[in-house]
Formats: sequence, C-alpha cells, structure tokens
Amino acid sequence: MGLIERIRNLIQGDLTSLFTDPSAGLWKAFLYLSFLAFVILLFTAQLLPDWSFPFRRVGPERSDPTVPGPVHNI
Repeated sequence: MGLIERIRNLIQGDLTSLFTDPSAGLWKAFLYLSFLAFVILLFTAQLLPDWSFPFRRVGPERSDPTVPGPVHNI
C-alpha cells in the first residue's frame, strides 16, 4: 500500500505544481500527454495491426514485367 500512496502523492504534487508554476506545469503536462499518446498508439498497434498498413515498409511482392523472347536482354 505504501507504493500506491507514494505514486498518488507524486501525481497530486505534480498536479498542484501544474496550477501553481505555469512553466513547469506546462512541461509536465506535455510529458504526460506525450506518454499517454505513446501508450495509446502502442496498444492500438498491438490490437489492430491493420491500422499500420500505410506505414509498413514491406509491401506485397510483385514480379517485374518481362518481355517474352530474346528482346528483354537488349
């Protein structure tokens, strides 16, 4: 239970400094939101792998068009 209380106090302390110190608060809010976005993207990529289709490096295999006969060596 001590660990949960420590985490809760840390978060509450960060939230209080968010409203009292604007420069540090904005930085912490940016870090929290960035981490949250990273976690959401990580889980969506794991649960819905088809969403990553536009970002894949490996595409479907395609054969190069070849001209039949001896012409393709020119």
